[in-house]
Amino acid sequence: MKQIKYLAFLMLALTFALGFTACGDDDDDDTPSDSQSIVGKWKCTHDAYGDLFDAPYYIIFKSDGTGYDYFEDEDVWRFEYVATSTKLTLYYDDDSTPDVLTYSMTSNGKKLTIIGMDDNDMSVLEFTRQ
Repeated sequence: MKQIKYLAFLMLALTFALGFTACGDDDDDDTPSDSQSIVGKWKCTHDAYGDLFDAPYYIIFKSDGTGYDYFEDEDVWRFEYVATSTKLTLYYDDDSTPDVLTYSMTSNGKKLTIIGMDDNDMSVLEFTRQ
């Protein structure tokens, strides 16, 4: 009788142990970590074809979800943005259609690559943190 109670208790303990280890956090964390944050000033180093722009191009992401981009000595384009771990959505002030882009960063957070489609052409921009 003691042996049956012991085996029943052991099976119950194993069931709980397996149940708790099988229940993990299924929620995807779509926010980048601090080391992967895009907040800051970025200078474009290469465009889709490996060439540099004629004038330096910068993009600035502020921590409040706003930002702007510009060519040196030219107009500034302001936007609001939402960044998840790989997706970047830009809502420009003068455009009702948001730009949905894919981005990646190096592990040290010093290089940023942004990929998007523009008029059926893929655009790849590489930036370095300033």
